[in-house]
Amino acid sequence: MKKLLVVGTFLMGSLIGLSQSSSEMSFSQRLNKVNFSGTSEGFKQLALDAGLSWECCIEEKCPCTDLKDPWEVKKSATYKEQIAIILKDKSAKEVQKDFALFEQAILDGKGKKLILQSMVQNAFDKHPGYSKNAIKKRFEIYILSMESETEDE
Repeated sequence: MKKLLVVGTFLMGSLIGLSQSSSEMSFSQRLNKVNFSGTSEGFKQLALDAGLSWECCIEEKCPCTDLKDPWEVKKSATYKEQIAIILKDKSAKEVQKDFALFEQAILDGKGKKLILQSMVQNAFDKHPGYSKNAIKKRFEIYILSMESETEDE
């Protein structure tokens, strides 16, 4: 009887896990469901690195409470300039650098048809900078776009 209860509990937990909506899943879990087959080599890893850095940040396992945001300093900086500032800034946190590398890869066309370069400008227009909130909002935009491309295949 005890074994049956343990097995039943395990099965229920598994079914609940399978029925998670994408909004309840972590960014890295959602990224693992995206079909990256048409992208440049290494693009999936850049996306996963950014997702894992973000999760480390929000779980407070990595230092990211004091994210220096180039947008707050230089509001006239374009999205391309902000990416360059973060990549050169020695005080920028890992989550900011990983996310900037991911966005730069999109701009370089490495996402191919999975995620278009214009998506970065559109996302920056709505959520500029590299604050925690801006990173989260833009990441959500990018992942939703990649998920919808994967569903269309």
